[in-house]
Amino acid sequence: MKVTVIAGTGGAGKTTTSAALALAHARAGERVLALTLDPARRLFDAFERDASESFLRWREGSGEVHLWMPTTEDALAEVAHATMGERAVPFLNGAVAQLFTAAPAGLHEIVLLLALHRRTRDVDHIVIDTAPSAHALAAFDLPARMLSLFDGRVLGMLEGSARGGFLSSMAERLVRSVLERFFPADALQAAADFYRALGVARRPLQRASEHASRLLASARVLIVAAPTEASVRGARQLRRELDARGLNPALGVMNRVREGLLEEQRHWTPEALDDAYAALTAYATQHATLLERFEGSFEQVLRVPHLPAPGRLEAIRELLEPVLDARHRLAG
Repeated sequence: MKVTVIAGTGGAGKTTTSAALALAHARAGERVLALTLDPARRLFDAFERDASESFLRWREGSGEVHLWMPTTEDALAEVAHATMGERAVPFLNGAVAQLFTAAPAGLHEIVLLLALHRRTRDVDHIVIDTAPSAHALAAFDLPARMLSLFDGRVLGMLEGSARGGFLSSMAERLVRSVLERFFPADALQAAADFYRALGVARRPLQRASEHASRLLASARVLIVAAPTEASVRGARQLRRELDARGLNPALGVMNRVREGLLEEQRHWTPEALDDAYAALTAYATQHATLLERFEGSFEQVLRVPHLPAPGRLEAIRELLEPVLDARHRLAG
């Protein structure tokens, strides 16, 4: 199983690059699962596919693309049914599940990573489109955090409570006596039911977390940036953070590159346009400096020219394919 994670700052073109990479691998004969951890769910748009379903599958060249972009509700239901059995329905109809699907920070990523192990059985390659940089880093840490939770004493007590253990029942009564001062009784009952179910589901959830942890630990990372100060700074910082985690990014992609900017516009230089040319010169100089700074952070960088929206996906795919064939950096 090969895993490629696409990361970078917001607005740099991660989602389009993710879609292009998935197409390139599918046309090379692989069965590719493409998914997004970004709650914005723009991956359907990048593939120019109907977003009425959370899962689509189609032939692409000699391979297949499996496009999975569930809502938090859908992914939570998948996790609950897989881990809680007959307890899933009352849990999903309860107040706590409704709070979960309001998607506090990081919850969407947690739920998708837990559900991911059920989607990897029929594919050769997973391409993961992440949320902007800070959230991408958090995604790499989430499985370990979830494992810490499932290994912890609290869930051990909850598991014991589900089996009728005295100590955890006593702890539950103590916690309830404090919380009922602040929360309605029905909400507390829903919470108690949830945590009891979570105790029962501890082992399956633990296995799902271990699976997600292994997948991300083996992932190749591709960092995408645009030629702006904030984007390049964020990409370089992301590179350093990933290096510290032992995840050496396989490739840098710079989108919206404008090669030969000054040479193309030299006809703009009559005296009346001196100010405009000076501004263009400053922009071109900054553009070149940012490219140099970004390329200095990677062994290999793919430059993607500034492209109009129609045809952008296919153009990026065509640029990626020689990289996959020649260097095998992302092909495994």
